[in-house]
Amino acid sequence: MYGSTYPRSEKDMLPYSDRVKLIAWLRQSVRNDSRVSAIVQRYAIGIGTPTARVNYADPATNDKLERYLEHRFSAIRFGAPRYASTLRSALLVAITETVIGGEVFVIFLKNGQIQIVPSEYCGSPSNIPANSKTESNGILYNRDGSIKAYRFGRRVNNTICFDTKNSTVIPAEYVHHLGTPTRAEEDRFTPKLAPAMCAIQDLREIVTAKTMQIKTQASFSMAIKKNIAPEIAAEMADSYDEIQDFHDEQTARSAYKSIAPNSIMYLETGEDVVPLETRFNAADFDKFLEINLDFVCSVLSIPAEEAVFGYRRSNYSSARADKMRWKDKIDVERAMWTAFLDRLQYWQINRGILLGEISDLPPDFKPQPFIDWTFPHIREIDETKAAAAQQQYLQNGLKSKADLIAELGRYADEVDAEIVADAARMAKLVKEKAAEYGVSPEEVAAYLPKTPNTQILSADKNAKPAQGVDA
Repeated sequence: MYGSTYPRSEKDMLPYSDRVKLIAWLRQSVRNDSRVSAIVQRYAIGIGTPTARVNYADPATNDKLERYLEHRFSAIRFGAPRYASTLRSALLVAITETVIGGEVFVIFLKNGQIQIVPSEYCGSPSNIPANSKTESNGILYNRDGSIKAYRFGRRVNNTICFDTKNSTVIPAEYVHHLGTPTRAEEDRFTPKLAPAMCAIQDLREIVTAKTMQIKTQASFSMAIKKNIAPEIAAEMADSYDEIQDFHDEQTARSAYKSIAPNSIMYLETGEDVVPLETRFNAADFDKFLEINLDFVCSVLSIPAEEAVFGYRRSNYSSARADKMRWKDKIDVERAMWTAFLDRLQYWQINRGILLGEISDLPPDFKPQPFIDWTFPHIREIDETKAAAAQQQYLQNGLKSKADLIAELGRYADEVDAEIVADAARMAKLVKEKAAEYGVSPEEVAAYLPKTPNTQILSADKNAKPAQGVDA
């Protein structure tokens, strides 16, 4: 997977067929290995899918654009059922593809949808020279070295073909190549799980061997053990004319290899039935699993506790440190996906304006390539301690209220509007119920739990509390 220092020559890169086999092996592991599948799924869910917030112009225009994007994003993925074609489901698929294949290609189609193309489908015909400066590994270049287009093949007889007849060349402006390169001159990105393939293979082989060992031991459920006291053996030997006859008699039952379930055997004097132990070679088996799962998770920078174990084997300090490292990794990944989403929404809004699907916009309206994307909040190990720390940031002026709310995956103005609306709803309800029962609103508020809303209701200092209520 590693090339030479000459740009785009990739002389040492694995042949395309080997790359396909590598990715196919990883796909099989994700599909059949519950541990690897859990790690990949948790990685994709951890990055999450954001919500869009338009801040282009006046509130009415912003609301109109948000509704349009919400409508477009509800059926954005091409070739998938409607319930699976939302932007959220499409992003989860794309993130998973970047873990398995190292990259994924998202094509912007004329109908306004996007098509997610796996890494294996981007390649070049076999007759393209290895040192070609115009095309390499499915990427077509201009003379100045910039990317001109991408070539995508088609599956024919269970083989992906890239010849002129079975391939499609799409201009680069309609293709978004997503992935994280690991070196300076890497044009096709390495699968994220590639460094963990040895650990995954060890897990597969050792777990399979251990399972077979337990099953084999279970089939030999009982063993017969000779346990004849020396004095009894001496007396029995005296009754035989030949020593060989005595020996044959004592070892006759050793010919039994297994005992059928629910069977009854008649034992002779000195024989005993002993169940076989299943702890053979199992003293460090759990530790082996933990270490190898740590190796697999480390290449994705996700703690094994976050993906498989849960934080049951960590104290608070170590668990918090792992969580912070995981957040740093998520921030890096989210930056890449935010750039893609900016381009996606910019394309959608421009397309809607040109097709007349968005009208009645202000005369000076100009689409912008950036809007606000808020990702889901990553929960802390201890939410109470995290909230106390955020409160200190707010009181010391190190963070604004909008920053704190954004970290929770919300928008400050929306939260404030909900708080005010809730207070107004409570005030209205208290007044209605007070008039219904013939009491004052202050008396009703005095019996409600002490919250900022009820304190507003009982703000009249001259109002007397109800009888029996502590002022």
